[in-house]
Amino acid sequence: MAYNPTQREVDEMNGLNVNSDNVYVTPSRNNQVAGDHYSKYEVQVWDIILMYKLDYFEGNMLKYLLRSKGDRKEDLLKLKHYLDKKLEGTL
Repeated sequence: MAYNPTQREVDEMNGLNVNSDNVYVTPSRNNQVAGDHYSKYEVQVWDIILMYKLDYFEGNMLKYLLRSKGDRKEDLLKLKHYLDKKLEGTL
């Protein structure tokens, strides 16, 4: 009988390390461009986006909700902009 590796084993064979929380640990996690507003956290926004299979608009809303970069009001207005666009597509 042929051995069928688990998805985690396949990922690890392809150079993707998965920690005990099923978060992918890759070189890109340690290489944030311009600041540390995401990389300073153990679980990054893209980890949550992938885990919950969020779409483009949902992922961007989450990004603006969770980041701590500069003007909070501006980030919330950006989140609202994506929410408005998402709601347009669901009507």
